[in-house]
Amino acid sequence: MTLALDPFRARSDFDFVRVVDLRGDVPPNMRSMVRGQIRKEQAKESARLKKAGVNASADLAPIIPDFSGSTLNALGWESTYDQVHLVVYDTHGKEVKRLESVTDAKQMTKVVESIL
Repeated sequence: MTLALDPFRARSDFDFVRVVDLRGDVPPNMRSMVRGQIRKEQAKESARLKKAGVNASADLAPIIPDFSGSTLNALGWESTYDQVHLVVYDTHGKEVKRLESVTDAKQMTKVVESIL
């Protein structure tokens, strides 16, 4: 799904943030390992974006591991999620579109294109 959003990453009117639902899945003593793995994945993504000609330092999407559910609750996501969900907000933080259980990257791309 991340690859499908690459064409939008360099746009000034597009920010991409990933929140990973890890509520109850990671014991507290293992959370630093998860954060380390996220940093490794971001380094791989940065290298991939550089090869694609995208300014990886400016356009690298943050990954937020949510161990407690506080971030997800603030976003209005109360269920446990093991699939991709897309929520699009406008520049004022107002929700514009929400898709749950996205399995088709083309569907996600069409939604983003229609809003931008």
